Amino acid sequence: RSSVSSEARGSSTGRGGGNFVSYGDLMMATDGAGLSRSYLASEETYKVLKDLHERNLFVPLVGDFAGSRALRSVGKYVREHGATVAAFYLSNVEQYLFQDGRQQLFFDNVAALPLTDTSVFIRPYAMRRYGSGPALCGIPKFLKSVAAGRITTNNEALACWE
Repeated sequence: RSSVSSEARGSSTGRGGGNFVSYGDLMMATDGAGLSRSYLASEETYKVLKDLHERNLFVPLVGDFAGSRALRSVGKYVREHGATVAAFYLSNVEQYLFQDGRQQLFFDNVAALPLTDTSVFIRPYAMRRYGSGPALCGIPKFLKSVAAGRITTNNEALACWE
């Protein structure tokens, strides 16, 4: 959990409403033990992320995650380079996909990625919503739950029901 002060929080006017903090506030936030977990917290953590980015191992993606191209193109690229997806940072994208009834298209796209048994979703939004909820969720087990019809709401997805 972040220790961003209530003064730093604002009111979102975008879809979904709720509170937001600025990027700067997030970079300055600390966890429950008072430790900064930002990639800018130290030169060492910054260099780790910079190295991943320089080797194309950290790939920011903007696109329609339920569409036919964005995730499928990433999957094709990763597969062509003999690699797998180890982690997939979701932020709060699922909230919007569930609101639009497009979550299954997204889950199908994720299932088409080159995954391993240890691939995970990173869901910091789950931590915000559930306090100390599961920020990491095993993708293969989660997709099995989706296929079995056990994930029908955004809250169930955030809770990482398996």
